[in-house]
Amino acid sequence: MSDRGVFSVEGRAHVLSGAAWERTLREILIAACEASDIVSYLQSQSPHLRRALGAQFFGLLVFSEDGRRYEWLTTIGELRYAGEYDWARLTDRHGFTTEGAWCLQPLPSDQIGQLWIAARFDHAQEAAPVVECFAELAEVLNTALQLIAERTRTLEQLKRQTTLLKIAQRWYQARQLRPLLSEIARAAADFLHADRATIFLWNREAKTLIGRPALGVDDELRIPDDAGIAGKVLHTGQPVRVTDKSPDQANIDRRIDKQLGYRTETLICVPLRTRGGRVLGVFEVLNKKDGNFTAEDETTLLELAEQAATALESVRDYEQALSTRRQIVDEAAGRVQLVGQSPAIIRVRRDVERLAQTDLPVLILGENGTGKEVVAQMLHYLGDRRENPFVAVNCAAIPESLAESELFGHEKGAFTDAHQMRPGKFELAQNGTVFLDEVAELSLAAQAKLLRVLEERMIVRVGGTEAIPVHARVITATKRNLQQRMAEGRFREDL
Repeated sequence: MSDRGVFSVEGRAHVLSGAAWERTLREILIAACEASDIVSYLQSQSPHLRRALGAQFFGLLVFSEDGRRYEWLTTIGELRYAGEYDWARLTDRHGFTTEGAWCLQPLPSDQIGQLWIAARFDHAQEAAPVVECFAELAEVLNTALQLIAERTRTLEQLKRQTTLLKIAQRWYQARQLRPLLSEIARAAADFLHADRATIFLWNREAKTLIGRPALGVDDELRIPDDAGIAGKVLHTGQPVRVTDKSPDQANIDRRIDKQLGYRTETLICVPLRTRGGRVLGVFEVLNKKDGNFTAEDETTLLELAEQAATALESVRDYEQALSTRRQIVDEAAGRVQLVGQSPAIIRVRRDVERLAQTDLPVLILGENGTGKEVVAQMLHYLGDRRENPFVAVNCAAIPESLAESELFGHEKGAFTDAHQMRPGKFELAQNGTVFLDEVAELSLAAQAKLLRVLEERMIVRVGGTEAIPVHARVITATKRNLQQRMAEGRFREDL
């Protein structure tokens, strides 16, 4: 860097010492590290640059790509000076220029278009001493713009990744296919500023792609799996991006447009592939609202497609597991029957069918071998809780000292052998049914706890203080005469 920052004006030296000029350039770079965008940064630095140069007028000029139009990004000083020069002629220049009282320097930056520095002084300048000054300024400003652009890109990428993560988290919480497909399409269209989005799921056996949600039709859109761009992406595994001037415009299936009353202008289509490599279909977004889709948009859709495929696979596995579970439940329910056609059996069967549709607690009375547990199972499997646990507890087999721990659970350290927290039967039966056989054998203390569960739908583990909500239906059974037990003070009347 030179010892003097600038030049002489008509023999009158306008001198900025090397240290002062270096400090000015350093401050320009420091300001760039804190700038949020390029335009506001240049506008904020222009007054400092004018003072440092001792110019009457300082401005930054931006030309369009074709060089036919220009606008002032910033002007410091009297704007009337700007009318002295034919600025369109600058597009023919490639370096520092002095003309009259003007000094002009292109800024070698691709961040904001064709950018020129324009400064007007009191008098014409000698080229030699000014060249170095303006070259240094251009170099520093270019570095500053690169810093801002890189910082902006980093922040945008961070924001983009954060948004993608939030979208994926919503998808992973889904448990039903159709709502998930609608959410995937909506989120992708919003994120990429697209007019529409569709997920095409592949039916290999039928050689068909099924579009869901198919916007513009009542149900779903079915097309051959080799049709149009969607078919090409499915079989090649390569994404396709179509701009308004792309040769791939000819590959857009206009029959679908005609069917939907729609006109596809631009699109991105990417494969919908699981992390294990299995192809589920393709993911397509149509008609960007503000121009053409970019390469970055294509990358984003590929990332969304990866997350979508994982979420879809998870939901399909869940639905398959749910279907299997329902099949198992149906088989279990089919094995639970009250056999017989006597009036008493028919009456009990009718009462069970009626009570199964409620959540009321039920007490079943009867001697050993009369089918009390069968009745309890029928109450469970004929009701809305059938797909949730049925937990049976033989209260007569539980030592009195462990009854509360067995039913309501215990915290770690609640007693000598409580080496870890253990949930009780009520927690294990959450949203299902807990069947307490031989309930009359419970101690009065356990009966009091059971009464609280029935009244408040809350339990407290042994050794704990936190009240835990439980949503299990309670069915009890006993062979004892409860009236006699109450008279003996061995069973709570309120229970």
